[in-house]
Amino acid sequence: MRRLYIIGFILAVLMAGRPLSAGETYRFRMTPIFGRTFGETQYELKLTGLGEDGLSGIKSRLEFPLDYISGGARLTLDYHDDLGCRWIFAAGITVGLNNPYGIMKDHDWAIAAGYGDYKWSYTESEAEMNLVDIHLSAARRLYSWNRTATYFTAGIAYRRVVQDIIGYTGWQIDLDDPALPRRTVQGDRPALYYRVEYLSPLAGLLYRYETTSGLTFDLSAAYLLVLAEDYDDHLLRFKTSVGDGIGHGFCSMVAVRYLPLVRSSGPQPFLELRGDLTALRVNGNQTQRWYGDDPAGEGDETGQSIGGIPHEFVSTQLALGFSLGIAF
Repeated sequence: MRRLYIIGFILAVLMAGRPLSAGETYRFRMTPIFGRTFGETQYELKLTGLGEDGLSGIKSRLEFPLDYISGGARLTLDYHDDLGCRWIFAAGITVGLNNPYGIMKDHDWAIAAGYGDYKWSYTESEAEMNLVDIHLSAARRLYSWNRTATYFTAGIAYRRVVQDIIGYTGWQIDLDDPALPRRTVQGDRPALYYRVEYLSPLAGLLYRYETTSGLTFDLSAAYLLVLAEDYDDHLLRFKTSVGDGIGHGFCSMVAVRYLPLVRSSGPQPFLELRGDLTALRVNGNQTQRWYGDDPAGEGDETGQSIGGIPHEFVSTQLALGFSLGIAF
């Protein structure tokens, strides 16, 4: 994380410290961020080849809520030449300001050869969350005409999400005798600790349109190469799971910025409305280790481990933001 800050600072110093030639100007924007994010992360694993009592595998899916209020700041440096804005450098950080509004959902299936998936358990839990997003990017103008311009943009994004899952309520079916009715399960103990980190290099295009009345419209789309690691501690089963993987994603942004006082120099307040959409999918492997006796299993699993379990996580977020900033 420290390296991201250092790279951004060096870029800003290099650009700001270079002597200006005729027609060159710099514009620096400081934008506080306040927004609302909607979305979720689905985490799924599938273990096959059990071959016990007709059971050939198990599948589990956890759905973590990502509905929250965010706050932070974004710094932008625009370099202008005779044709308009040539370079755009940006760095930003946002954090989650509250716990998710939604609930965490836990689904479990048994896989029987010749019969498919049989859902035997479902619970819901409250979630507490800490979240941070950091990004660095640079955009270079490819083409401009009149008041429009197209840029190639590249950068890197980092996200870390930690959720503590508290309590559970739901139902289960006895797999030894599925004819029995569902039984209700509930509790108020801490159930799960979950942490996931994404590091995502990105590349894409940015389109900008500027009017003479102080309005600027930005639209971008980029491809993400996603490197991810996750860790969860299943407190009720005395088991930890560690996984990593590589995946792909997509992010897009639309922003409308308005400067009510259009002038060539001096501080200028501006209003910005912005929306960001991010979707990603990661596939990898997981290793599970028991640090205690699992009450859901037979015998004492303490010290046992299972590796090479395929697991996948899919995440989608829509963030809507409102900002009142200052341009220099």
